[in-house]
Amino acid sequence: MTEDTVALGYAQALYELASAGEAVDQIESELQTIDTLLKESFELSKIMIHPGVSLQLKKKLVDSVLAHEGSPLIKKFLFVLIDKRRVNLLSLLFTSYKTVVRQIKGIVMAEVQSTIELTDDNISNLKTKLEKLTGKEVEITSSINPKILGGLVIRFGDKLIDGSVRYKLTKLKQKLMQIAPA
Repeated sequence: MTEDTVALGYAQALYELASAGEAVDQIESELQTIDTLLKESFELSKIMIHPGVSLQLKKKLVDSVLAHEGSPLIKKFLFVLIDKRRVNLLSLLFTSYKTVVRQIKGIVMAEVQSTIELTDDNISNLKTKLEKLTGKEVEITSSINPKILGGLVIRFGDKLIDGSVRYKLTKLKQKLMQIAPA
């Protein structure tokens, strides 16, 4: 079983528990905070995933970090991950949880790559066009990728729209290679 599949299973279980307690958005926010904390603190991340650190010490650490914040559900869930030795999946689990929530709410996640930072107007216009195309609400995350040379690469669901200069140059090269020399 791949880590993606395992993380998705945990995410679905967490969603069911969160929705029963009407805390879906709260749990997402808490997972995001934990994910950010682990990414920003190399030492904390290393301790949490190190197999030589006892499970009890990891639980104490979680308890102290989330002493004033964090719902009882998220603490119990983290304890389960610690007991099952799945703490290394936290970042992937956060992404999977967001995916599960968006699917249930009927929101399409779109990843947009460009060579420059997109303005709010660019993102808004793109969102409107993608919503017309999909017939669903769209949530966009953007990133900068200089390798595409220009244009945009948009991934949503199982679809890919590659309007990058790199892609167009590759296609042009292929067409030129097919032309027989005279």
